[in-house]
Amino acid sequence: MFMLAQWDSQNGHLILQHYAFHSWLLELLMPYQSERSTDSAKAVYEMGTKLHTLLIKNACSNPDEEDGFKKVNLLVRWPAVAAEKGLDQTTAHELARYLISNLIESFSHS
Repeated sequence: MFMLAQWDSQNGHLILQHYAFHSWLLELLMPYQSERSTDSAKAVYEMGTKLHTLLIKNACSNPDEEDGFKKVNLLVRWPAVAAEKGLDQTTAHELARYLISNLIESFSHS
């Protein structure tokens, strides 16, 4: 998925249009935020965070994209959303902070 989105930003746009994709990706990354003891866990976390940063950056950079900043808003609110879903709020804070930092850094290198 990362390669598809990296090669063509339109692919990333299509991925983000799927209603539940962003929440699904954040939920997928939650267990890996605190537990990356195996190589496969590190790989899932690294690729997932890279994919997230790429998709959100492209969405916010594209003037035709209407939902980019809504996705950033979800990321900022993720700890509260995660708590409502019964997920660990501390881990959600750490994940959101890490992903926001990645997003800011990606814009600074543009």
